[in-house]
Amino acid sequence: MQQIEDFKQKAEEIKNQFNQDLISLRTDRAVPELVENILVDYYGAKTPLKQVGSISTPDSRTIVIQPWDKASLNDIEKAVNAQGAGLTAQADEDAVRVKIPLLNQERREQIVRQIGQKTENARIAVRRIRDNTREQVKNITAEDDKFKGLKELDEANEEINKKIEEIKNNKEKQVME
Repeated sequence: MQQIEDFKQKAEEIKNQFNQDLISLRTDRAVPELVENILVDYYGAKTPLKQVGSISTPDSRTIVIQPWDKASLNDIEKAVNAQGAGLTAQADEDAVRVKIPLLNQERREQIVRQIGQKTENARIAVRRIRDNTREQVKNITAEDDKFKGLKELDEANEEINKKIEEIKNNKEKQVME
């Protein structure tokens, strides 16, 4: 049924966006996603960091940004320090190094609350799509197709909510470690 396939596709997009949102939340581990979307003043244009240089994690506590143009080192350092996630960047002759500080318990709890808010926003978005799809399926004239469609929709909705919950639980576990 096309309506159900559309729902699955849209719900999968929401789940993927939710996952990306959680990846960008800071934990005690260095991951490139923490800095890759920080906007840097690059030749007068605000440009995402991932387009200005290569980002690597040589160890679990450090992110190294190697710009393609060494003249942008100071701009990258300023942008990372100004972005407000508690990250401190330091430029040397050919790269910018970002040390990931340990999280205290209070900050961990704040991040867990943010995860909860993002989870609820994802669930609400899925619920809206489900409700729209449900109305489309209810307008089907054949009773058998209508009930089959509603059952498929409920199963697909339950499956996507389980995936969202699993992503949430994994991120919370990662933050609290």
